Amino acid sequence: MSDAEFRNTENQGRTAATPEAFVEFFGEAMRSYEKVLKTGIQLQEESVNLWKDVLTKLGSPEKFQAKLESMTADGCPKIRKRMEEFVETFNRTSNQTIDLFEKKIGFTRPSR
Repeated sequence: MSDAEFRNTENQGRTAATPEAFVEFFGEAMRSYEKVLKTGIQLQEESVNLWKDVLTKLGSPEKFQAKLESMTADGCPKIRKRMEEFVETFNRTSNQTIDLFEKKIGFTRPSR
C-alpha cells in the first residue's frame, strides 16, 4: 500500500467536522474556562478577605508585625495550596479542551 493510499484509508475513518460539532466543542471549551475563571475569582476573593481582615485588625506597629508574622505562617500555605489548585485546574481543563478539539477535527498533537 502506498503512502497516499494509506492516508486516504486513514482519512476515510474520520468523521467530518460539522458546524454542530464545532458549536459543541466551543461550548465545552467555554464551560471549562468558566470553571477556571470561577476558581481564579474565588482565589482573589479569599485574598481580598485576608487583606481586609488584616487592615481592620491593624493596631500598633508592634502588634501589626506580630499579627502579620502569625498570619503569614497560617495564610501563605493556604494561598500556595489555592494557587496550585488553580494551576492544576487550568492545566487539566486546557488539556481536556485540546483533547476534545483534536477528537472533533481528527488531529493528533506531538507527545507532550
